[in-house]
Amino acid sequence: MSVHHKAASINTHLIAAMTQAGAVIHYLTIRGVSVKSVILHNCKLVIRIEHHPLCEQLLKQGQADYITVGKNAQGGFKQGAFMKGGCKVIWSTSLH
Repeated sequence: MSVHHKAASINTHLIAAMTQAGAVIHYLTIRGVSVKSVILHNCKLVIRIEHHPLCEQLLKQGQADYITVGKNAQGGFKQGAFMKGGCKVIWSTSLH
């Protein structure tokens, strides 16, 4: 594969990922959820949001979960997470 074709292929994947992110951000926006950031690494999307009642609703329905992401003397740092439209959506449990 030539360098040009490889770049075009990567760009095509990035465009598809951004389209996915746009759809998920729209879904969150119409529900009143504030999006803080979008991270794209190796064409995998992570959308960070403000804590919102939707988070609690999804947790109760079993559609979201808590993930331990670090520890200090007081215990573990958790973040909530769920998948939507091929994107991982996360929120902090300590900074809301």
